[in-house]
Amino acid sequence: MSFDAVNNNGQGCAPEGQGMATASGKDKLQFTFRDNEGNAGSGTVTLASDGVLLSLKASKVVKADCTKFYREGIRLQRMKK
Repeated sequence: MSFDAVNNNGQGCAPEGQGMATASGKDKLQFTFRDNEGNAGSGTVTLASDGVLLSLKASKVVKADCTKFYREGIRLQRMKK
């Protein structure tokens, strides 16, 4: 599993993270992560009808301004063709 995040204006923390994921039921992945700022935690990706629901929880915070990206219920919609 890998991810990155950035503010719309390109300023501030822009975490890039990765970790190992495992299947948890039919439509869910659970994973742990560590980002490029030293933050770490766990998360889930759950399949939804229009995309996925992402939840990230930081358990180790090194750079606090990155934690705004680590929250529950982030809805990511599929791109239209």
